[in-house]
This record gives sequence, C-alpha cells and structure tokens, in this order.
Amino acid sequence: MTVAEDLMRCKTHGEMLKIVEPKGRALLREWKQKLLEEALDHLVEEYYGPRWQKRRHHAPTPWICLECGPRDSSQVKRNSHYRRQLVVLEGVITLRIPQLRCRHCGKAVALAALFLTYRKRYWIDLDREITKLYISGVSYRQVKAMIERQIESDAGLMSLWRRFQARANGASYPGLKEKLKVLYLDEAYIKIKGAPFWSLLALGEGHSGKRAYLGAVQSPDRSETAWV
Repeated sequence: MTVAEDLMRCKTHGEMLKIVEPKGRALLREWKQKLLEEALDHLVEEYYGPRWQKRRHHAPTPWICLECGPRDSSQVKRNSHYRRQLVVLEGVITLRIPQLRCRHCGKAVALAALFLTYRKRYWIDLDREITKLYISGVSYRQVKAMIERQIESDAGLMSLWRRFQARANGASYPGLKEKLKVLYLDEAYIKIKGAPFWSLLALGEGHSGKRAYLGAVQSPDRSETAWV
C-alpha cells in the first residue's frame, strides 16, 4: 500500500499528519545525506579529478596536515572512506566521508568544507533553529526539549550552550543601538569535567521590539556578582 493510499483512508487531520510528517522527515534526511556526500566527492575531485584519471599537474589544496603543514595535490592521497554521524533538523544521518592521508607522515588530513565543518556534530540548519528559538525567548531547557523531539535524539545542555554561543557570536549585532526596554536573563546548570557550573545568558529587547544577544558566561555560581 502506498503513502497516497494510506492518506486517502485517513479520517482525521491527526491521522494524516502521522503519515505525512515521518515520511517527509525521512525523505529530507535521505536528500541531505546524498547532497553532502556528493558535495564532498566533488570537493576531492576538484583537486584530484575522477578516481580513474591520473592527475599530471600538482595544484594547491585547502588541506593542512597537522604534522607537515599545507599540502598540495601530490602530497595527499585518497584513503577510502570513513563514516561520521551528523545531526540535522530532521534527525541523525550517517555520512560516508572521503578520507585523505599525508604521503610524507602517513597521518590523516582533515577534509573540511564550509558546508561541513570538521568534527561538528550539528549541521547549519539545526544551529539556526537553536538560535532562532533562543532569541525568541525560549529557555535552554525548553529548547532542549523541543530540539530532542525534532531530531528524535538526545541533545545535552552543554552541546546547546556551545552551539548557541558559536551562532550568536557570529550573528548578533553590537548592542541594540536603542534604549533597553526589557532584559531577559536565563541560566542552566551544567557540569564541566565533573565540576558544577552555571551558564548565564542575557538578551535585550528595545522599544522597537528588536532583540539582541548581549553576552553569556559560565560561572561556578549564580550570585549577583556573577551576573554583574
């Protein structure tokens, strides 16, 4: 029985959504996985050409060996693939990543790209969703619950903290450039290497309704001194 046939037999909007939403999420996960894998393969081929083609000319590459420094196309070789998990807005996908090795020292060379940062767990669509929710006034714990429902997986408070800090520092503008009407303060209890800490964050809202990220710190307490 096809999805369309299942949809025809639904008697309520709720039944329809239970069919459409999981299928749509699965299709988007599959599409994003294929898109990223194809983009990574094209990135490698840009400097090496297709696997069957022997490259005669050496060209500079964006790849850097941590032991030997910047590498050109003659100093790095393909070394099969490895698998890596990435969390996107629709859930967790597993990517097949081209693996590169330095010909001089034999160590792995990170294949980083703007569309897939090295060792980054959350993809850009999820980063933006986290920032949008928090800037709109949703607390860390509420963001955590909403994101976990969205990705159908666990999202730690510390991971959300780091992601929000990275996104907000890059996206926020300096201050509100107008008088402050409302100050939003939020806090979340976390542990860093077993020690208790508090994540303290401030958002400001001006008379125009515009909000801005004002700053955040990690403190061993949540006293007035820590906030000031």
